[in-house]
Amino acid sequence: MLTPVEQKQLDRYQKMIAMPRWKFIVVYGMLSWGLSVAVVVSLITWYNARSHPHKDLQAEILIYMIGFPIGGIFYGMFMRKFIPRQIKRLEEKAKN
Repeated sequence: MLTPVEQKQLDRYQKMIAMPRWKFIVVYGMLSWGLSVAVVVSLITWYNARSHPHKDLQAEILIYMIGFPIGGIFYGMFMRKFIPRQIKRLEEKAKN
């Protein structure tokens, strides 16, 4: 028997995995993970640069805005392989 939280998680995972592979990677990897991490790291870098200025701040932030979404492709590919295992685990628990 699943708890309400686990049931909600299972429903969410099933909805996510129903997406086409490329769309899943773009939405959950590049945009959700990659872009949000790039923004957070850029804000931290900008804040730290106020007290320790350096010339290449704009180039550094540009690298973050490109690099982290590219890394998000790999994160999305990993999650795409990880979620079916989680679905299987939750479905097995629901049967017991």
